[in-house]
Amino acid sequence: MGEALLNKQAVFDGLAQNVAIQALRAAHPDAITNAKFDRGELTLVIAADQIRAACHTLQTAGYNFLEDVTCVDWYPAEPRFQVTYHIVSHKLKERVRLHAMLSSIDPSIDSITPVWPRARR
Repeated sequence: MGEALLNKQAVFDGLAQNVAIQALRAAHPDAITNAKFDRGELTLVIAADQIRAACHTLQTAGYNFLEDVTCVDWYPAEPRFQVTYHIVSHKLKERVRLHAMLSSIDPSIDSITPVWPRARR
């Protein structure tokens, strides 16, 4: 798909068969607050209070690798912080980016390490 899908409904319509979208919509209908698909990359904005449950759902759906976690400070905008998770399914050969937005008043979010524990050395 070469065309950019720049809002949640366009992504839901254009990527209706996507495993991540199907799993999240079935298990947590209100978790996805926004979405976009651009340059072959799927980004789902997840409600911060549902991030752990969303990650667990993705793991159950076949996404098996937490590639990285990063954060952006959008000061002075509110919500101020964007926590980004890149999650991969080796089996499906797909990658999904999750964003969770946090306010400067309470910039905390549940850890997802109970879902994806650290790799053993």
